Amino acid sequence: MRMKNWKRILVWVLIILIGFAISFSGIQFPPWVSSVAAGALGAWIALTFWQSGIEQLDKPSKEYREKLLRGKPLEVKHAIPRLQQDGWGIDDSLRQFFHDFDWFGVIANDWGPIKEGPWRLQESENTELDTLSYDSPHYGRQYHIFYNAERVGLLEITDYLKYTFANPRITAKIGIGDARLFTFHEVRGFLTSIAALVSGTKEEYEESQRKIDMALLQAHWDAARGELIGGSSDLEVEVYLTDTSAAHYLEMREQRRQKSSTTA
Repeated sequence: MRMKNWKRILVWVLIILIGFAISFSGIQFPPWVSSVAAGALGAWIALTFWQSGIEQLDKPSKEYREKLLRGKPLEVKHAIPRLQQDGWGIDDSLRQFFHDFDWFGVIANDWGPIKEGPWRLQESENTELDTLSYDSPHYGRQYHIFYNAERVGLLEITDYLKYTFANPRITAKIGIGDARLFTFHEVRGFLTSIAALVSGTKEEYEESQRKIDMALLQAHWDAARGELIGGSSDLEVEVYLTDTSAAHYLEMREQRRQKSSTTA
């Protein structure tokens, strides 16, 4: 709790103590004066705690910010998820996608723009997606997003319609919890790095950039509106990319496989 909140609480504690002192002194006040005073005091106390709660929610602690922004990049330990053989929505398209994206987390973390910075992906063992499942379960690959050693978001990827190796169309959703903690260029740089991996052409990449810029604008707008109306300015960014090709990633995957087989 911040210092000024302690000061507020100390003030109203003193007021309560003064009230008790007056009541025991024998001084008589009209009933309406006592009612108004009690109501005003109660409202002020409630407002104090409400504002205190907002301040705590609105501003992460100094310890957390120091750990997040000045820590070291995560030592990634990818899970090895297993896609069940049968089930609703599990078909050849999904199986081919799941097979082809076995190295996505590794390649993304070794990808120049991400490798040199604090962002990391760490694959989850979960194959039933959270943000890309709607009326029925949807399966794919899920990656927790880390900034240094703190988890700050989620990336989910799955097949789009009839995914094949020759026509690798995918859907991806990227979410970052409270983007206020990072600079605009850090967030946009990370998002565009992921978009580059899942864009097969220049046109697709440019369209992904437009979607990213629109998502950042909307997040800023929503945060400003939330602060004005409700007192909370959380800045949550969500980018939805669909019907885009993973050809660039698959090309990098093939190069990696050839390099591994040569050095083996």
